[in-house]
This record gives sequence, C-alpha cells and structure tokens, in this order.
Amino acid sequence: MMPSYNPYQDKSLHLTIRSGPPLSPEERTPFNDVIRHADIVSGFRHPKLGSQLPSWLQSPYRVVAAVSVLLFAGGLVYGLIQNLADAAGK
Repeated sequence: MMPSYNPYQDKSLHLTIRSGPPLSPEERTPFNDVIRHADIVSGFRHPKLGSQLPSWLQSPYRVVAAVSVLLFAGGLVYGLIQNLADAAGK
C-alpha cells in the first residue's frame, strides 16, 4: 500500500515561505499596493506600546490614558454609591 499524499509535508508547496527569522517592521517592505493597504488596515504600522509613539506624543498620551482610567473608576464608584443609597432608602 502506498502512503497517502500529505500536502503539509510537500516541500514544493511551501517554497515561497521565508525560512529565516522574520524581518523587523522597519525592514519589511510590501511588494505591491495591496499588501501596503492591508498593513495599514490591519494596523501593522501603528505603535503597539506607548514607548513606540513619538516622544512629543508620549506625555499627552499618558495623561489622556490616566484621565480615562480615573473617569472610569470614578464612574464605577459613583454607580456603586448610588446603588447602595437606593438599596438603603427602600
């Protein structure tokens, strides 16, 4: 009996896959406009960490993030106090 064909083990199907380590985002260059568009849509070029932002934007970014967290926490505390006050008033 002959072994069945397994496409995952067929080396000729995977000739276009890079065998070395992946390129860094700075070295990666799209070979056509479709890939460039896909990178933009998927957020490939968008910084994932605050430290990857430009230095002039890092400080305002931290301030906005801190204010957002404080407003969210304040809203949770306010809602909890309102619920406790309503429960005590009934």
